[in-house]
Amino acid sequence: MVGCGLLNVTVELIAYRPLRKAPRLAPLITAIGMSFILSNVGLVWHGSDYTLVPEVLPQGRVFSVVGVTYAWDKLIVLLLDLAVADDVEGSVFHRR
Repeated sequence: MVGCGLLNVTVELIAYRPLRKAPRLAPLITAIGMSFILSNVGLVWHGSDYTLVPEVLPQGRVFSVVGVTYAWDKLIVLLLDLAVADDVEGSVFHRR
């Protein structure tokens, strides 16, 4: 996390700060260029092979309704989706 923060500060100092008073198109082109540079640095660093990560969500079946089986990962994603949708609905349609 600290490394990502330092990377962001470095990109800001090198790429964006010199463009503070530039026309609007210059930072956009710089952002696209930095995206390509950072993507290629990541490819050189880790390669293009898949990286396996450990499972963080519980495994197994939770329940089955009308032949549809719900696993823990699907249930957690569904509950998070409902929470985000409720938050968006509340912030968009019920502004003060």
